[in-house]
Amino acid sequence: MAQPTTPPTKRRKLIYTTLLLLITISTTLLSSKSWLSQSTTFSTAISIRNAAVIVSKNKNRETTSTQGIPQWALNNARPLRATANSGKEVSLFWHIPKSGGTTVKKIYECLGQTLATAAGKGRRFIPDNNQIVVFNPYGTGKYVNVDTSTREGLLQAASKHLVPSGKVDLIVTTDVKFAVETLFDALHPGRLFVLFRHPIQRLVSKFYYMQSAFWERSYNKELSSMSLLHWATHVNTDNNSILMKLSGKEYYQLKERDVREAKRTLRKRFVVGLTEEMEESIRRFNVVMGIDYSSVENEEENVKSECMNTYFGNEEEKKENSHPHPNFYSFNIYTTSSSFALQKTPKYKIVEGSPEWDVLYSKNEYDMKLYEYAVGLFHAQKDVIGDFTMQHLLHLEKKVNQLLEGVDGLQ
Repeated sequence: MAQPTTPPTKRRKLIYTTLLLLITISTTLLSSKSWLSQSTTFSTAISIRNAAVIVSKNKNRETTSTQGIPQWALNNARPLRATANSGKEVSLFWHIPKSGGTTVKKIYECLGQTLATAAGKGRRFIPDNNQIVVFNPYGTGKYVNVDTSTREGLLQAASKHLVPSGKVDLIVTTDVKFAVETLFDALHPGRLFVLFRHPIQRLVSKFYYMQSAFWERSYNKELSSMSLLHWATHVNTDNNSILMKLSGKEYYQLKERDVREAKRTLRKRFVVGLTEEMEESIRRFNVVMGIDYSSVENEEENVKSECMNTYFGNEEEKKENSHPHPNFYSFNIYTTSSSFALQKTPKYKIVEGSPEWDVLYSKNEYDMKLYEYAVGLFHAQKDVIGDFTMQHLLHLEKKVNQLLEGVDGLQ
């Protein structure tokens, strides 16, 4: 006589119940070893639905979920929910100008990450041996001898096998599509990060910065007597640049379908941060990259903790805004006995509905749609990233695969 079998529905419930118990137990273990930030706690009340979504590996669902994602992101970028493979995972930060990218570079330099930026430009600091070398061009931090600020530099980095070398932790570039296409492949997919800032605030900040930052190549003395309205109407060409970078198209080629594709790419392939939520964004980046700065059991971790306190303050005395990104500033130069310094003072605040706002909005409508979508993604990704560490996700995935093995309808 055949033995009675458990109905598939009951077996699924049993699997998910066991999974929830596993998450709760592993959370307790993680807390006891200080693997998570002391400022946050992992909720043991995570829903079965969210847990099932995180560990789902169904191939049919993957095919459906990636429809509409461009090939460069589909093949060369790691899915948001995917855990790291064994070995080193290389991350790429898409630096949208005037959105906090310089602060991100400084933070990860302080956290001891090896960066690929424009530091290798000219290679004047190191021998030109056509190999990836870690060096220290500025007296602090670790960098590799490549220039990721230009396409020529990205091609040279690829020819040196930057990603397979295993010598870089974080690549920083403004040319995200070209960089992912050039540096990564299916065997070495990249983990993608980005910080979004309100497009109009970003552009106005850029305008006033170019007026005053005489030390920058972008400084334009002619802008000092130009009004924001005139610049926005007749001079500025940096419009819808976020969508242009994601799509690889020129301004006049952009269509609504490019916005839809960009949204899918952001949702499936990017860890999204916001400039106005800098501390939480960096915390999430750290979680996904496996950077643990909560433990102070050794000198290295203590240094990492001090880095975060430097930029964001500690729990006892939080800084109101360690690295503000205001709408506009003018720079007043004043001299001291031995040098000069720059004093930033508020200059002008744009108002929604003003002529300046309306002109910039009309020329950046696609970027505005992406920004609004990114804000929603930022809040939605909290459930995905939570307080997991990459090690925890990998361990959890193995356990879940064992539980699901041989269960009808869940393979």
